[in-house]
Amino acid sequence: MADEKKATFDAGLIGLGNMGQGLGKNILENGFSLVVQDLKPSAVSRLEERGAVGAIDLKSLMSQTDIVMTCLPSMSSIEAVYESPDGIIANVRSGMVIVDFSTSSPELTRRYGAMLEGKGAQLIDTPMLRNPQAAFDGTLQLLVSGPNDAIERAKPLLEAVSEELIPSGDLGNGHAIKLINNAVTIANGAILCETFTVARKMGIDLSTLNRVMGVSFAASKKLPDTARRLIDDDHKNTFSIDVSLKDIDLFTKLSLELGALTPIAEATRDLFRMASQFGYGDDHNTRVGSVLARFVGTDFGETESKKASS
Repeated sequence: MADEKKATFDAGLIGLGNMGQGLGKNILENGFSLVVQDLKPSAVSRLEERGAVGAIDLKSLMSQTDIVMTCLPSMSSIEAVYESPDGIIANVRSGMVIVDFSTSSPELTRRYGAMLEGKGAQLIDTPMLRNPQAAFDGTLQLLVSGPNDAIERAKPLLEAVSEELIPSGDLGNGHAIKLINNAVTIANGAILCETFTVARKMGIDLSTLNRVMGVSFAASKKLPDTARRLIDDDHKNTFSIDVSLKDIDLFTKLSLELGALTPIAEATRDLFRMASQFGYGDDHNTRVGSVLARFVGTDFGETESKKASS
């Protein structure tokens, strides 16, 4: 276990991407002191400008606070932060609370929770609902699960970044609910890209299609943004192909372990895997329209730069 050292910050935050920047901003604006760490120095610098203090590495961050939060984009980054020699499990101190905002595997979360409990620390999972703008505005909804006493200790920080805390039961349940929710969201987006691509190939006006869908049972919260992005060929990332692939892949693996049939989710996963392999991994998930366009011979969703590199 790491050497005991007096905490000097109210909280630490590891992972300062699209969502982490908003989390950090609101924690600081609510009067908490914050130490941060990210692989990208520019991401650290943006929060340093708001009053955070950058840590030289994970081990240093762990030594400077009793509440450490993680907001990580991929399973490989989660495993590196939690399992590396400089990471959370190796350097946790008795009495610490770890808060995971990431979208992760329920099974892995429970395993990490047991490992941390063995060192006298506690883990809670608080996956986020909504988008980077909500993270910036402090209007996230958080699915909160884990030990009640740990949740109470972290609650002032959780309330600083959200407008609603949704109790979700035992450790890992928050991640399970988030994966189920995201499976629906991602599959919904995929069928919208599929149908709009067919419509484009047929020469149907996409604005008219959007209007019809919007007043029928095809309407969803996903429709307005997806339709706008497909019509305008705007794939600026807020929920990338690769992050979507990670989430739908986790859902299908969870379902397989339960013996559940998920043919729609599996087809969606394969489509996103193809989009990632075509080089769209860092683009917004509406880029699956570009993959579908290749097979019907339309330029729908395909930028000139991508065409040139094909």
